[in-house]
Amino acid sequence: MTDKLSKPIPPENCTIMHQTRHYIGIKCYVPDQLRDKSNIYLMQVYDASTRLLIGTATSQNPEDISIGNLPQEYEDLLLFIRTMDARSITSDANIIYAPTVAKIRTGGKIKIRINHFIY
Repeated sequence: MTDKLSKPIPPENCTIMHQTRHYIGIKCYVPDQLRDKSNIYLMQVYDASTRLLIGTATSQNPEDISIGNLPQEYEDLLLFIRTMDARSITSDANIIYAPTVAKIRTGGKIKIRINHFIY
């Protein structure tokens, strides 16, 4: 629960769990004592080079946030994962920089390197 002036707690330890050519599914951790049934978990997918928003998804379960129908022409992706409360106030973002996601989705050769940043 949050007071009137505070932001919600961002999800933690977000990890890409599933990915295909047009789909990304992530799993995040939120401690039980900080879970609020009215919270929505928001994922925004940006092209890392142009900062163009290419997809948005929401979920009520932080352990299952997914987005489909992603265009595959973008090579480096930034995934911003936030908590949004009933007042539509969003938390700071948990950011996953995913330079290899597009190469995996298009079948190219990859070197695994996923970095987690807190914004």
